[in-house]
Amino acid sequence: MERRPARSLPRRGSGLLLAWLGCALGLGAPGCSVEALEFGGGPATRNECSEHRECGGGRCVGGQCRAEQGEIETLLLEITPPADAPEIAGVRFVESVTELDPAGGELTVELAHVSSVTGSISPTAEPFPCPAPVPGDAAEPSADGTLPARVTLRPQQRQLGLAVPSYTSDATFVDGSYRFRALVPPGTYDVYVEPRGVTGECTPPPQLFREIHVGASEVGITLTLNTPEQLDVVVRWPHPEPLLDGWTLDVIDGDTGRLLSTQGVLGEPVAADEGFDYRVHLAYVPVQPTGGKAELVRLSPPEGVTAPHVIVDRSVVELFEHGVGIIDQFQSLPAPVQVMGQVSAENSTTVVRATVSLAATELRAISPGTIAAFERVVETDEGGQFTVDLLPGTYRVVAFPPVGSGLSPTEAIWRISANQDVQAGRVVELAWNANIHARVLGPASGVVSGAAVQATAASAEITAAGVLERVLGRTSYAPRADGAVTDAEGRFSVVADRGVFDLAVRPGTGSGFSWLVLPSVNAKGPEAALGDVRLPLPVVYSGFVDAAVASGASSALLRAYAYVKGTALTNDPAEATAVLQVAESRVEPDGSFQLLIPAHLGSR
Repeated sequence: MERRPARSLPRRGSGLLLAWLGCALGLGAPGCSVEALEFGGGPATRNECSEHRECGGGRCVGGQCRAEQGEIETLLLEITPPADAPEIAGVRFVESVTELDPAGGELTVELAHVSSVTGSISPTAEPFPCPAPVPGDAAEPSADGTLPARVTLRPQQRQLGLAVPSYTSDATFVDGSYRFRALVPPGTYDVYVEPRGVTGECTPPPQLFREIHVGASEVGITLTLNTPEQLDVVVRWPHPEPLLDGWTLDVIDGDTGRLLSTQGVLGEPVAADEGFDYRVHLAYVPVQPTGGKAELVRLSPPEGVTAPHVIVDRSVVELFEHGVGIIDQFQSLPAPVQVMGQVSAENSTTVVRATVSLAATELRAISPGTIAAFERVVETDEGGQFTVDLLPGTYRVVAFPPVGSGLSPTEAIWRISANQDVQAGRVVELAWNANIHARVLGPASGVVSGAAVQATAASAEITAAGVLERVLGRTSYAPRADGAVTDAEGRFSVVADRGVFDLAVRPGTGSGFSWLVLPSVNAKGPEAALGDVRLPLPVVYSGFVDAAVASGASSALLRAYAYVKGTALTNDPAEATAVLQVAESRVEPDGSFQLLIPAHLGSR
């Protein structure tokens, strides 16, 4: 008999109807309201009390249970203004608040003024070697010599797993000059400039400027492109066949993968004592100040050719002479192998349509010490089958089923031999989804219904990856999970990919409860039964967003995050490895807000 998922998300049905009737007739729990009923859940329970003994070790304050004091004394606050906010729409503010009173109290958030960055891109001070001028359909030259370009500002400060927004602006032609404008929070930025072609002139290569400081004011920036350096590279190839005609060579940033040079195409080789030499001339600008990861020289095959990308540190290419280098580590092209595979569900004869990613972690017939990146992404047919040309080596294979299929992305390791031109019988068996379930109790007694439950990929499992880690298949995919709402008995069931999750039980804003946050819930098996989990008592902070920007921040979304080291709370941001969201609120029109912070992480 085929195995099927044991549970799925609660569906709208008789339970919801009975809960609605009970609430409407006054037979529901205290604080029950028709408006509080959520899809699949029960009436929303409220935090209510009349005396201290009802609060499980806390205090009854204003008819609601509160913690005597909490453990979270440092918060990271993220404020996102609404889309219709004048001038600051799309600008995200992040502030760290330390030394909070553990008993709660007043909290004022002073947001720095949004910086309006305007500027222009000036050409290089000196001429540089250029393969060919830009054809006549490019941009018109400006009267003052400024260049059309796309400018991207990326904050240098990383917020421990939070998405890092980038701000992009195009320099447009106004009154004879090309200028750009961007609204950004004050801070230090990496600025990436991609010049566009100007008719009859050479296009400078993209350039990355690090440590550009933007103060809290109107900021004018004139970025003068640095004069590109010449990098003459010989790609030494020992064989007359196959040739490397049409391959491309360029320089990329080892952190972001952004292009830092012109691109050279390998043309006719020159016969040499040790084979054939392809000579390529690149113009590039080293990143200044250096910082970050190394610059990488990348040799890429033409579209449709089954061959790896070869990546070499620029310092290795220029080992003996600056500006002159050689790539001779790449000695042969492995013969491709046709691989036929199938995706199916585990313990079942069911075949599954899926997207399959195959990333080489090691390739055979490639010289030791040479970084060779090779990846293919294919779609299966209706029968779950696929055919793909691969190079001999070891692969990290991940099959991604359609959302809603009841199956999880599943990983396998394949070793592809060089001994057979055609290899069949490869199978990826997808695991059925995991089921995370529990019953949620209030801080003192009773169950909590009508609370949203959300599971996100565990922050402790996520690591930052540079270019090399990504191209060698060393990054992990983020497991997905459905949401749920606790029912009238306080129970929930979350259907999730197999993996590790940070789980948050999120009672409604008006319930008076704080969130319950459970870090690193292991759902790698078919079930994660958490039993009874209890909401922590809330610590209440009331405050204001700085009046100078309160009008723009009205209705802004305010998220609060606790710092963690691994899975444990820390109040020292310097030792934190990630942040976990613990509360959420909206800023009122007068700039006021209230945050209900859980007294601790986890359930006790």
